[in-house]
Amino acid sequence: MASITSSWLYLRNMFDNVTKNNYKRMVSMARDLHDKLLRQKADAAILVLYNLMLAEFMLFNKSFMAVSNNWALYQSNTLTVENCLKNLHAKPNVGRLGY
Repeated sequence: MASITSSWLYLRNMFDNVTKNNYKRMVSMARDLHDKLLRQKADAAILVLYNLMLAEFMLFNKSFMAVSNNWALYQSNTLTVENCLKNLHAKPNVGRLGY
């Protein structure tokens, strides 16, 4: 029974629970792995691993940056609208007829 449990452990994604719903942590871990493999890529076995992860890393990094930039743009536009609304409320009612 112990061998079934220990074999099942290898089928799990070890990074899944650590990075679930935490993209900043995933970016940090992915960059760390990338940098460590890059420093050791003179070794032929490490070079194979580096080349395997490079395409996925670049795709993930590009997607994460696009989402981050989109979120920053959204926040900026929200702040602009909120400031415009504050300015509208602050202006006196000029040109209104006093009925």
